[in-house]
Amino acid sequence: MAAGFLKLGKFIRIVPHPVMLGFVNGLAVVILLAQLGSFQTLDDQGTMVFLSGSRLWLMLGLVAITMAIIAFLPRLTKVVPSSLAAILLVSGVAHVVNSDTGADGDQPRPLLTVGDMLYSSTVASAVQTAQDEKNAAMLSANSDRLPEGLTAVFLEDASPKPSNEAELAEAVASVDPASVGIAGGFPRPAWWVF
Repeated sequence: MAAGFLKLGKFIRIVPHPVMLGFVNGLAVVILLAQLGSFQTLDDQGTMVFLSGSRLWLMLGLVAITMAIIAFLPRLTKVVPSSLAAILLVSGVAHVVNSDTGADGDQPRPLLTVGDMLYSSTVASAVQTAQDEKNAAMLSANSDRLPEGLTAVFLEDASPKPSNEAELAEAVASVDPASVGIAGGFPRPAWWVF
C-alpha cells in the first residue's frame, strides 16, 4: 500500500523480465503443491493416499471445467468476473453431486469438501503421532539392547501404520470432528501478543 501511495509502481520497469517470469513460475509451483492435498484422502490404515477411480475423475473434471470457464468466459462476456463465475458454478455442481450420492454418512462423499480434507489430514496426523509415540516407547524400552548408531536405523524402519485395528480406531476416535476447522480472524504480527 505504501508503494502505491508513494507512486513507486513505475520502478517495476527496472526488474528484469526473467526475474518476473521466474517469480510467477515459482508461485505457480507453490500453488500446485498446495493443491495436491485436495486430491488425497484417508485409506484403511489412517494414512493419506491419492484419490483413485471415480472420485479422482470427478475432481479432475471439476478442475477442467473451472479452467475452461476462466479461459473462455471473458470471450463471451466481461459482465461477471470469470474466476467468480467458475467458483460459483463449480461449487454448485459439487454441492449437487454430494447431495445426490454418498451423503448418508456410510459412504464417503464423491467430492471432497474443505471439511473432509481438514478432517482427513487431522486424523492422519493423529495416527502418525500415535505411531511415533509407540515407536519412541519401543525404542526407549530396547535402547540398552541396540548397538550404538543403530537407533536412527531402527526408527527409519519402523512401520508408519498402526499395528492393529484397535490402535487405529483409538487414534481416529481421538479426533473430534466438531473441533476440526479453519481458525478465523485477522492475521497479527508475531510481536503483537495479548
